Amino acid sequence: MEIQIDVILLAIMRTIDILKNNVFLEHVAILQYLIHMFLIKDEKLRGEIEEIAKEEMKHMHMFASRAVYLGSQVDIKSVEDEVKDCDDIVKLIKEDIKAEEEAVEIYSAQIDATDDDITKKMLELIIEDEKKHKRIFEYISEELEKNRQEDVIDGAVNETVAFLNYLLKERYIKIVEIVKDFINEKDTSRKDFNLYKAIENMKLMGKIGEAMVEKGIPVCFKYIKENLGTTNIRNMDDIMSVLNKFASKERFMEAYEKDIKKERGFTIGDLTSQE
Repeated sequence: MEIQIDVILLAIMRTIDILKNNVFLEHVAILQYLIHMFLIKDEKLRGEIEEIAKEEMKHMHMFASRAVYLGSQVDIKSVEDEVKDCDDIVKLIKEDIKAEEEAVEIYSAQIDATDDDITKKMLELIIEDEKKHKRIFEYISEELEKNRQEDVIDGAVNETVAFLNYLLKERYIKIVEIVKDFINEKDTSRKDFNLYKAIENMKLMGKIGEAMVEKGIPVCFKYIKENLGTTNIRNMDDIMSVLNKFASKERFMEAYEKDIKKERGFTIGDLTSQE
């Protein structure tokens, strides 16, 4: 009897490892696709990538929820260092195609590696989604190749670009913290509240990204370390243009005031007071 229990536990642990690995893979895909979305001006193509990112969010939630159901905690950390960015967008979309191909390959192998029937069914459904995503990215790649000059963001890199990337990254890190709490929370009311907070922060991140697209400002997190100074922020008009995209500047300031690092030597209040 003990041997049989050990075998069952090992099978459950193997499935949990698979699920947690897939949470990580889906998380990387979500952030990578959102960043790539913000590098394209064409609204239709951006919308296609946004829908893919939303489906990847569902996949991530499905994998994480199953892992929690099987008795595991799911640790979600920021993955910006894993993301392919800061390159020609056509090359980046080809990386997205490759990512979808790898996902299909990995998930297909996992079907035989788990004894959990629900996880098997989940993988089968998600594999079909990933195949569809690959076809969509192939279409996007073709469209970008035909309209490279019109559709690709190509902004100059300076402190303004770095600062707005900093704001975008701060929202992403906040979302990661909230989603981790949401996935592992057992209390239904707290879970609902965390979901609300996550959605609101995703909207805020989306508004920052959309405003950057409108101004032709490239999204690339590595610009933060390379170009963000302490108090010398160039082109204040660009920053104010982004800030003014929000329905309530006060709400924006409140959300960020606590997040700005002290060593930067400035706050959102300092910036908005220069109108």
